[in-house]
Amino acid sequence: MVKSLTFVCIRNAAIALCNGFFALIILLIAPLGLAAVITTTLLIIASSFITGVVIDQVLSLILGRLVRQQVTYSSSTEQRTIHHSSVLVL
Repeated sequence: MVKSLTFVCIRNAAIALCNGFFALIILLIAPLGLAAVITTTLLIIASSFITGVVIDQVLSLILGRLVRQQVTYSSSTEQRTIHHSSVLVL
């Protein structure tokens, strides 16, 4: 499945903002200073976004190799066949 860069960025940003929101709620309950709460929340948002980008790259690399391994060319019929039994779709 090919995803556009815009879709991937929006999805990763949404995940990062949700993680940051939950961290903000938890940190506001704890007796910390406001600067510590804001700094930690921003770091959680940034780390969530970066983790999402890295995971997307790793998955596209793995899935690209998996699909290339599953595509075989039949020499007798000259047709391309794809074995769907072990292809992972996200």
